[in-house]
Amino acid sequence: MFKAFSKEIRIGLFAVVALTMLVMGVKFLKGNGFLSSNATYFSEFDNVGGLTEGNSVSVRGLAIGRVKSIVINPTNSSKILVEIEIDKNIKVPTNSRLVLAADGLLGGKLMNLELGNATTYMPENASIPNITDGGMMETFGSIGGKVDPILTKADSIAITLNLLLKDFRAVSYTHLRAH
Repeated sequence: MFKAFSKEIRIGLFAVVALTMLVMGVKFLKGNGFLSSNATYFSEFDNVGGLTEGNSVSVRGLAIGRVKSIVINPTNSSKILVEIEIDKNIKVPTNSRLVLAADGLLGGKLMNLELGNATTYMPENASIPNITDGGMMETFGSIGGKVDPILTKADSIAITLNLLLKDFRAVSYTHLRAH
């Protein structure tokens, strides 16, 4: 009886340790370190198209945190409230700002924290001012009106070249058959 009880205790202990490791592993994969402490900040946006929870927050390309949550602001439903967590050791000057920027051509978004040069720092849970950087697709959209006439000309040139090549092939084919 003692050996069976001992085996049950070992199995139970193994299950508790395995479950604890699973929970810690999931937290780690989500970006929640269990030994590091983070500071929380907020920012309001009109549109966060493509930003998702868990996206990286970086300073000059160095990842320092992540987007913790994205919700409609309960006090102003025309705004989106973004909560970020960054390393507690990072001091955020009061004239800093968050930049919502495009991450590549596929439409993903990332948050860049542009640290200001003020000598006073924001307290935890403060609201950081922001700007939105549209990225390459928005830049291409703004020059679209200038490119349209060029594309129209290029299209007509391509059609003309295609017709010339058809005529050339027809002439070449009949010339080859005659000889």
